Amino acid sequence: TSAQVELTNNQTFRTYGTVVVESGATLHTNHNADGGFYIESGGKVQVDGGKVLAGCVCSSGIGDIIINGSGELELNGGEVRIDDRIHVAAGGTVDVNGGKLTVKYRGEGNNGDGFTLASGALFTVDGNPDIIIGGTYGANPGWPSVNWSTGATVEFNSGTLTIQQASPFLGIGLAAAFGELVG
Repeated sequence: TSAQVELTNNQTFRTYGTVVVESGATLHTNHNADGGFYIESGGKVQVDGGKVLAGCVCSSGIGDIIINGSGELELNGGEVRIDDRIHVAAGGTVDVNGGKLTVKYRGEGNNGDGFTLASGALFTVDGNPDIIIGGTYGANPGWPSVNWSTGATVEFNSGTLTIQQASPFLGIGLAAAFGELVG
């Protein structure tokens, strides 16, 4: 099957339950403002294949994935591409076991960093995924593309993590304050 779901014109995707994206399927939020894709407390987006696309890769379009409370993003295969930022609040989880996770921080909005883990958030990496985090905040190059707070837990057991700079003129930073780093 090849189910295609696209939300346009600033429509918001919000889940409180479980959404499974299988091979051949695409879930796309074509959003051009902060927010747009929310995994709420108790919600889960499980990508076993196919694609989850947040944003439109256009000059004015951005897309965020916000994981609140006990929400979870689980990537087992396929691709998750975020065209601005992912923010994982306390209690939230990103679990990457395979596939490709790309965060292309555009810095178009006013809500901080490209990949943020708040205190109490969990980021686990197993299997052999490919993770790419890149970009800068144009108006303030001091805002990093990666900000993992003290009290966040990062368990990196295998795979490839690439942090790249989008422009030679703008800085990219990795926050020095880590919580627990395992792996």
